[in-house]
Amino acid sequence: MNCPNCGKEFTGNFCPNCGTVVNIQNQPPYQFQQPNMVNNKTNGMAIGGFVLSCVSILMCGGIASIIGLILSIVGLSQIGKNDEKGKGLAIAGIIISSILFVFGIIFTIALIVTGGIME
Repeated sequence: MNCPNCGKEFTGNFCPNCGTVVNIQNQPPYQFQQPNMVNNKTNGMAIGGFVLSCVSILMCGGIASIIGLILSIVGLSQIGKNDEKGKGLAIAGIIISSILFVFGIIFTIALIVTGGIME
């Protein structure tokens, strides 16, 4: 018997080539559809970490950069486990937050050394 869908020869009620089920009683063939298993969800932690890292640019670092760094790292970890989108956002959040965090530490040390905080 030839499959009415792909034309390949097969035996039984099921075409192993294309997945078409053929009923012997001449009913129209039914083809199994593969479920869409692609996860189109963007990770919320990655989004939050990126947004906080961008906000910390306006605030010149501070606590927002630390929280943004933590959220971005957690988001990147979750993306790998859950097969979600947002890897670029998480990486950008980590980079921006790290740079601002280091800049904040250097700026604070410079103020302490020069006595800028004491006055």
